[in-house]
Amino acid sequence: MYKTMKHVIILISMVAIIAMGMGIAIINNHAWDALVDEYIADKSRQVEYFISEQGQSLQDVIETNAVWTDLIVALDAEDELWMEENATKYITDSETMNIDLIFISNENQSYMRSYGTDLMDVVRNSSAFKLTLEENTQNDLLVWHEGYVVLIKLVPIMDNERENPEGVYGAGRTLDQTQIKKMKSAIGENTISKIDVAKSPIYHSQISENYSIISWSKPFRYGNQKIYFNIDANVPIYQSLFRNQRKHIFIIVILLVAFVIVAELKIFKKISKSLEVTIESVHKISNGDYKSKLKIHESKYLPEITLLSESINRMSSEIENNMEKIDSKYIQMIEIIANAMEINDSYTHKHNNLVSDYALSLAIAIDYEDTDAVEVAGKLHDIGKIAIPYHILNKPGRLTNEEYEIIKKHPEEGYKIIKDTDFNERIKDGVRYHHEWYDGTGYPLQLKGDAIPLIAQIIAIADVFDALTSDRPYRDGMSKEAAIEILIKGRGTQFNPKLVDVFITLL
Repeated sequence: MYKTMKHVIILISMVAIIAMGMGIAIINNHAWDALVDEYIADKSRQVEYFISEQGQSLQDVIETNAVWTDLIVALDAEDELWMEENATKYITDSETMNIDLIFISNENQSYMRSYGTDLMDVVRNSSAFKLTLEENTQNDLLVWHEGYVVLIKLVPIMDNERENPEGVYGAGRTLDQTQIKKMKSAIGENTISKIDVAKSPIYHSQISENYSIISWSKPFRYGNQKIYFNIDANVPIYQSLFRNQRKHIFIIVILLVAFVIVAELKIFKKISKSLEVTIESVHKISNGDYKSKLKIHESKYLPEITLLSESINRMSSEIENNMEKIDSKYIQMIEIIANAMEINDSYTHKHNNLVSDYALSLAIAIDYEDTDAVEVAGKLHDIGKIAIPYHILNKPGRLTNEEYEIIKKHPEEGYKIIKDTDFNERIKDGVRYHHEWYDGTGYPLQLKGDAIPLIAQIIAIADVFDALTSDRPYRDGMSKEAAIEILIKGRGTQFNPKLVDVFITLL
């Protein structure tokens, strides 16, 4: 027993190790996911900050030039030279200001110029330009040009009092490789390996490879348009941190489980002898040795063993007394029933035994769940004939209709005899329904098909076959072959066709 318990403990411990290992892996992976989420969120915030800084530098340019009464005067006069030297061309020519586009237009669009990157037609036809011109509001515009995205801000041109709008002024910057390099430097040049600006995302979810490479697509809305920054980051320190943490946790868990196993084995070894004695005594009782009694062993490790031993001893005594009573009553009942069945008809007693044998064979063949019930029901199925008058039961000639109706009462009479006994319900069903027909034309209740209990369907076939092949005082029994033909004719009407097919194979 100790070896078995040892194996059980080891098995449980192994399952515990596997379960804890899986739990640790899940927790570790969740921690990794949280770490990745935080990393991506942090770097995404830095991307947003970088773009906002780009927008702010554009804002500074347009604030300096678009709110200027002198510019309105020059624009009305179409003084292009003054505007180029003071508000437009000199800005795109400057290497320090890093502005790629300056756009200017008067109110009626009769004068319109674009400096730096040539996007005048694109800007003029944009909804942002129309909104700025018509509603005198600032608007952002995003334009793709030669594979790069250009960020543009458009504002109305106003006087020094921020009144009297007279046109549109705009500034733009291209997010080219130079700007992308600055972005990488700003958010972590040592870890960011690639940033691509695109119209659509490359990564539709966060991707982590080998706990080192982290890839994601960061959307950014500029005006009413959206661009995506597709980013790859290489963070090998996360990989080392993740794997070392998981390894150390596994080692701790294994050591802890090993300690628990050793402690449990020592305790179980001390109580196993008491359990073995208890189990051995229980086996004796279960095998019918109700006189066997347990020796009471005091156990300081498991006092429940003492209580169990005392309870089993009491149970053994009670079972012994009850079994003696049951055996006595059962023997009396069987003797009474057997004697009663031979009072009116000696044929019935022999017939019942044969029906029981046939039905039992069929039940075994179809793997019926309660073959004991079939055997008993076969012997008792005609017990109701006790209530049938002797002259009708043994009449040598053809029965009248009235006599046949009396004969048909024997299933219900049999059921009345045994319904209040300890026989299980299947036995009672076999006695009551063995004359029901599969097509619903039988008696006593005209049950049909599967509504007829299976035990009754089995006994019905065995009953008819033995009745056909047995000798009676007024006729000889027919041959087995002739009886089989009658069974075949009754398939689907009197009998369950599947049961008939199985029964025939047994003959």
